[in-house]
Amino acid sequence: MAAVDAYEIGRFIFHVLKNDSTLLGYLDNGALSIQPVYIDGGALKNGIVYTLLNVDNENTKTTSRANLTRVVFRLEVFSETFSNLQTISRRIGALLDKPAQGEYNGVDLQSCIIETYDDDFDEKNKLYYRDYRFNARIFKA
Repeated sequence: MAAVDAYEIGRFIFHVLKNDSTLLGYLDNGALSIQPVYIDGGALKNGIVYTLLNVDNENTKTTSRANLTRVVFRLEVFSETFSNLQTISRRIGALLDKPAQGEYNGVDLQSCIIETYDDDFDEKNKLYYRDYRFNARIFKA
């Protein structure tokens, strides 16, 4: 059994978000509005950026190699209006907060929950932001 790497975690997040037609309908450029780390889309009025904050591989009682990974990731939603920010955020909550345990694009998810979120407004860019912090547990066979 091997540890989970950052690519696999990002693959899970992107897979869940990009395959939801309701969420994509709220975004300017569909799946192109969902990016890891940074979006260089000056004209975008709304989108989603996800960043890994911590990846902790650990052993369970039955193995000598890491087969459980705890991941903390940040997901930032931005939108030109607060009402659209709330709409996108509700959809993200439905998709990523306590999804069913199982396999997502080759990633074996045990759990994923929203730990916290904060709202903000950027006066310079005239955008509302919601900054989520998620905690996920992933198994690796």
